[in-house]
Amino acid sequence: MKRRIRNILLQVFPWVTICALINNIFELRADAFKYCYVYQRPFAQPASNIGSWHYAFDILSSIAIVTNTALIAMQPSVREYFSSYTDVEYILIFVAAEVRSIEYQKI
Repeated sequence: MKRRIRNILLQVFPWVTICALINNIFELRADAFKYCYVYQRPFAQPASNIGSWHYAFDILSSIAIVTNTALIAMQPSVREYFSSYTDVEYILIFVAAEVRSIEYQKI
């Protein structure tokens, strides 16, 4: 946007290029000051644990285990590997794998 305005005004006011350069230098320094002093990151407060986020991550990891095990169970190559089992036995094998994985996660 600034470039377009500069090009339009260049015909009327030839010094607009130098004024734009000076403006950009001042803007650059002002932005550097803001980033260094105004928008500083606050000091970290020590905490003994992550609080309620622990439960959220625990639930999300349990959902991830169920989803990933279900995706593995739905692959045709895995179903061919367990072709000697009935559908009910096949589902029970993967439910047991899910339960075992969730129990292992809790340790």
